[in-house]
Amino acid sequence: ETPWLLKPQGLGVMGFFTLVFFGLAFYLLVPEGLQKYAWWYLKGVVMWPYRRWMRLPTLHGTTVLVFMIITFIVLLVWGLVRRFSAGGGFERFKEAMNVDTVGFGGGAQEVASAVYQGYSAAKSTLSDNFEASTGINISNLTYASFFGPNVSADNFVPSESSWHLVTHEELTTQQMRQLL
Repeated sequence: ETPWLLKPQGLGVMGFFTLVFFGLAFYLLVPEGLQKYAWWYLKGVVMWPYRRWMRLPTLHGTTVLVFMIITFIVLLVWGLVRRFSAGGGFERFKEAMNVDTVGFGGGAQEVASAVYQGYSAAKSTLSDNFEASTGINISNLTYASFFGPNVSADNFVPSESSWHLVTHEELTTQQMRQLL
C-alpha cells in the first residue's frame, strides 16, 4: 500500500503547503523594495507572451483560416509519412511488443491465453444463466434454428431481399434521374 503522502492527493497537499511556506518566508524575510522588484520582474515574465501577442499585426479571418488549413495539411502529411515509413513510427514500442519482455510474468502468449480463458469462462457463465432462465441452449443454435432447416451461412438471404425482383431490365431516364 502506497503511503498517503506519496499519492497524488498527498503530493498536492505537500506542494500547496510548500508554496505557502515559501510565500510567507518571502513576505517576512525579504525587504519591501526587493519584494516590489521581484513582483515586477515576475509580472514581466508571466506577461511576456501576452505582450508579444498584442504586438502582432491584426490579421483578417481569411488569413487565419488559410494558416489553419496549411497547418492541418502539414501535420496530416507529417503523420502519414511517419505512419507509413519503415517501422510505422512504432519503434518506441518495439521492446514492449517483444514476446519475451511483456512484463506480465510471462510472454505475450501467456497473457493472450489468460485473457481468452477469462472470456471463455464469462461466455459459459452467461450461456448457462441464459439457458437456466429460458430453457434454450445457445451453444446448439445454428442458422437453421432461426431461418429454417435448409438455411446455412452460405445460402442465407435476409428477409428484406425476398421482395427484390431481378428483371435484368435497364432503367429509364426518368428512373435514373430519380436515383441521382
